[in-house]
Amino acid sequence: MPNKKMLLNEIIFCLCIAGFNIYYEDRDPDEERIVLTPVKGAMTCGVYLKKIDQSFAFGIPESIGSREHSLILNFPDVKPEEIEWKEDKKSGVASYSYSKSGLIEYDVKLTPHLDYIDLEMTIKNLTDEVWQDVFAFNCFNPVAARKFKDENLQRTYISVKGKMKLLADVKKTVNEKRPGLSFYLKEGIKKCQFADDSMSVSPERTDAAWIFRSAGDYYMAAANAEAVFLFSNTEFGCVHSAPNFGNIKPGKSSRIKSRFYVAKGDLGEFIKRYESDFNLRKKK
Repeated sequence: MPNKKMLLNEIIFCLCIAGFNIYYEDRDPDEERIVLTPVKGAMTCGVYLKKIDQSFAFGIPESIGSREHSLILNFPDVKPEEIEWKEDKKSGVASYSYSKSGLIEYDVKLTPHLDYIDLEMTIKNLTDEVWQDVFAFNCFNPVAARKFKDENLQRTYISVKGKMKLLADVKKTVNEKRPGLSFYLKEGIKKCQFADDSMSVSPERTDAAWIFRSAGDYYMAAANAEAVFLFSNTEFGCVHSAPNFGNIKPGKSSRIKSRFYVAKGDLGEFIKRYESDFNLRKKK
């Protein structure tokens, strides 16, 4: 069952990140830039922000899919020895590549800054069929950042019809077996089998490619220029903005850039920053 695969993804991911705090002991105590700590043999990376002493985690990606294929590649199917992270201690950049013959190639590059992390990701189609609306199910989890969790969705927002809307107020389709899951398809997306299989797709559509959560003076957010869907999971506290790689023909590649924020400010300040960062300012 697809929802069982999703649950397996989340359990394995949480086991990988359960002990992240110990990874920061050998880091420069004066480091102000966000610190990335890849987990050996996993598509997982720790994220630490010293100035607020909070630890997050990425699952990049947990899965890759398309309009027709619920899953092209699934996290538990990848062997640990197939994931070899490279780290540049000076820049803080963490990267790795993966390839499965006859199926897919992709590469991941994470670049940390003072209050955000850039993700550059390329996917190549090694099959003989066209993939449509290809997405990466990239997880941003406040694993050891308690104040950034939001079990009741009272501090997490998306955009619906041009208005900022609390997730608690967005209509949902509840899967009784996993009531904490919620998918929010982007306007214009005809279908997403992966989301449909969850039986947790909201009847309301989002018109933006970000998901935002406030935590006092700070916020966390996952953002793209275009997304196939947004996702939240109250069971683990994570948020996802699944970047849209578009349609990828056989032998062709597509590249996207995502941004993950852990910054000081409110929703209005984030929106202005997001529109500037992704060159989405409306012309007056």
